Amino acid sequence: MLFTTTLLICACLVRSKKPLNQRLQATWRLECELGIISDLDCPIDGGWSPWSPWSACHGTCDNVGHRKRLRKCNNPTPSKDGMPCNGLDEQMESCYLINCTTDDYRRLVEGDISRAQAFNQLEAMPAFMDRCLRTECPFEAVVVALTKENTWQLNSESLWNALQCVKHDIGCHVTGEWGIWGQWSPCGARCGKGRRWRTRQCDTPPPSVAYLVCSGTPLQYEECEGDQCAIDGEYTEYNISGSWGEWGEWSKCSEKCGSGIRQRKRTCIEKHVSNFAITWGTHCRGQYDDLQVCSNKKCLLDGGWSGWSAWGPCSQSCGAGKRLRTRSCTRPIPSDDGMGCLGPKVEVGSCHLNPCEVYTHMIGVFNGDSFLQYHFPRKRSTFFHFYIRFMPLSPHGNIIRRGTTHNPLIRLSLHKWHVCLDVNGVIKSCSIPRMCSPSALEPATWHTLVVTVTNEAANLRINDAEAYIQGSFSCDPEFTNDVMNIYLGER
Repeated sequence: MLFTTTLLICACLVRSKKPLNQRLQATWRLECELGIISDLDCPIDGGWSPWSPWSACHGTCDNVGHRKRLRKCNNPTPSKDGMPCNGLDEQMESCYLINCTTDDYRRLVEGDISRAQAFNQLEAMPAFMDRCLRTECPFEAVVVALTKENTWQLNSESLWNALQCVKHDIGCHVTGEWGIWGQWSPCGARCGKGRRWRTRQCDTPPPSVAYLVCSGTPLQYEECEGDQCAIDGEYTEYNISGSWGEWGEWSKCSEKCGSGIRQRKRTCIEKHVSNFAITWGTHCRGQYDDLQVCSNKKCLLDGGWSGWSAWGPCSQSCGAGKRLRTRSCTRPIPSDDGMGCLGPKVEVGSCHLNPCEVYTHMIGVFNGDSFLQYHFPRKRSTFFHFYIRFMPLSPHGNIIRRGTTHNPLIRLSLHKWHVCLDVNGVIKSCSIPRMCSPSALEPATWHTLVVTVTNEAANLRINDAEAYIQGSFSCDPEFTNDVMNIYLGER
């Protein structure tokens, strides 16, 4: 039998000519590839040359650039109907431009309050600024820099955020802007002259730090007239009057940072002398509530996350890998006992740059003059489970045998391209009738087989098919619990 499996290389060199039959050509081509035959007409598959060095980074200052490298399919060049190279001949990746000077960035941030403030933070650490503005620094470089020089007593997240703001305009502090005015409230006086009010909030967007809060007032008044003055009934015997009680306490300021609003109220005390008084409305004239602009001295700010940084490099050059990106609690930075940010600082994502190259020549070839023998000393078993991937190149031969040559307990073989399984007990009459695949296998094509044998039954699954071939013992096979060798690839 002639077939291949992913185990060993063992072949004889024979001279042969390219057949005319198309099916036989597939077998001939594989034999050429494996070196079983030597023919001047054998196809030569293409192979990649080494990658060229990376090109220079192309782009403009303060932008992410790109660089590329090339390889050629000339090692060797495909010929005689050989396969072309598998994969790309060009790779491109992002790179960070190193032609931006410190003065370039200084001019870049002019007129932008947030980026200019971030640049000032970097200037407090000249060595760090000079290095990390010219090249790309990881977050670890920020931590190291702070251990050497830290005149502003910055934390690592604040410095990292300042660097990303200046270089990439990411995570910069945000100047607060007023939202639209709300609806007017009802008149604050139920009777007589009063005021109604409307408010707005500094939330479009909210400021990320205290010094960037909105300027101006969050409160607006206008005069109004209350129309619920008391009307006494005609049967009232005595005068009815009302007076205001004391003002209540001021509420807390509505904003933790910047200009907010606080409110207080008072209640009208109506005085009824007669039980027969019929009154509608109020006898108290004037405002029943009072609003005032306020601000917190400490400017309490809860922390907020910055945007995610760009993804880092993939951990694998081919196949599945991992990559990281980070964010910092700097938008805003928590201040004056404000709450910190909730959630992860680092996110892990999957990546896949290129498929890994598969070396198809690392296979085993058996032509009937050789086989593999597996020996399991002191490992006894009556349960057999095999998995094999193979490519048949001839219609007959043993694939796997366990037991003696003349009386194998288990034999998996090919008969006219059909896969057959023979299972016998110690007593030869106790056996499972031969099980064969209903259809022939395609020659010179990879196939998979899974075989399971117990002391009750056996089954065979071909090419991961949903259905499998199964047979059962009608008697006790009495498998001996002896050490038996397994032979792979016999004639």
